[in-house]
Amino acid sequence: MIKVNIVPLIAKADTMTPDECHDFKKEILREIQMHNINIYEFPDVSDEEENRLQKKLKQRVPFAVIGSNVVLQINDRRIRARQYPWVCSSF
Repeated sequence: MIKVNIVPLIAKADTMTPDECHDFKKEILREIQMHNINIYEFPDVSDEEENRLQKKLKQRVPFAVIGSNVVLQINDRRIRARQYPWVCSSF
């Protein structure tokens, strides 16, 4: 039997509202638990700072990701994002 690490994620999360993304995450975690699927477990570490960072990561599973190679200027900030045709270009 082959074993692999499973890291659940939501692709194109920028197409969802924050509430939709939150609800979808809860549904994914419910199904993972219901089907007894083992997902990647972050290892325990002794370093306090590393432990704090890992705790933040654990709370964000499944990860919501945005895959974009475009950097947009929004007011005074530059962010990596996708711009959709139905969104006004002057945020």
